[in-house]
Amino acid sequence: MTNEFGAEAVRTWKATATIPIGLGGSVFGWIVGSERADAILDRFFEIGGRFIDTSDGYSYAARTSAADSESMIGSWVRRRGIENEIRIMTKVGLCPGVEGLAPAVVAEAVDASLDRLGISVAEAILAHADDGVTAPEEIAAGFAALVGARTHHIGVSRFSTDRLRATRAALRRSSNAEFTVIQEEFSLAERGGVEHLVGSEVGQRLGLVCSAALARGFLTGKFEHALTRVGARHAYVDRHYGLPGHHTLLAGLRAVAAAHGVAPAAVAIRWLLQHEAVALPLVSVTDPGQLDVFQEVTDLRLTPDEWESLDTLSAALPTGPR
Repeated sequence: MTNEFGAEAVRTWKATATIPIGLGGSVFGWIVGSERADAILDRFFEIGGRFIDTSDGYSYAARTSAADSESMIGSWVRRRGIENEIRIMTKVGLCPGVEGLAPAVVAEAVDASLDRLGISVAEAILAHADDGVTAPEEIAAGFAALVGARTHHIGVSRFSTDRLRATRAALRRSSNAEFTVIQEEFSLAERGGVEHLVGSEVGQRLGLVCSAALARGFLTGKFEHALTRVGARHAYVDRHYGLPGHHTLLAGLRAVAAAHGVAPAAVAIRWLLQHEAVALPLVSVTDPGQLDVFQEVTDLRLTPDEWESLDTLSAALPTGPR
């Protein structure tokens, strides 16, 4: 693997990674307890996974018992002695007590995050969301100060086009640092305006890290015929992915999966990996067995016709609030 996440190095990173999929850490400390988290992380590492995504805001309420996402991941890294083998991306800006993107707040939040994670330098540190009040020049100063000292890469999540443009311009004026990562929800079921942003002058050189790569489980197909709800994710899927076009997309996904003898989730992830704008898909799992699909992905290649057919079904879905 290279150290690059920018759009120019996307193909190289995906081509050289053993498992070119990041493990999402949002479920740790929320749906997944410490023992099962260890089992998931062990299995992920065993099959070649090396990239983990988390945030100082994930399950922060459990922090007094060190059962929050960062603490659980950090404890596992230290106990396994693999600090130099795992790449970790975390995010700051939304955690109560260290909210916002003022430089002093960012520095405090980052120090605490890296301490919980047990690492001195993260692969990437992102602004979890724009706070809407901190001046672009201040955001730029706070994140530029992290590069080299606390992280290899900096980036953003949930910024408007105008605020991203202004903050990147401020970075260029004041430092040699550059945002190289943008994290947003992006999948066959959830495209929004992300493709346009990454492909525009505003998003130039940004590598897209896709959270909710399986649309909270919708693209696995497991919720479509469930008779009873099985949790918050099922409730979300019921509210957001119940249109005829969503069922047509699932049918197309299943057809491609059947042709290759793999799970629909593997096809959904491979579609992202073959997307020119995508640097890294992130997938959360709640059981080690669900990581089997990561291995299916490594040997799978979609034909141009298969990729285009899924892209067409996806592009036909409505975007925006539902």
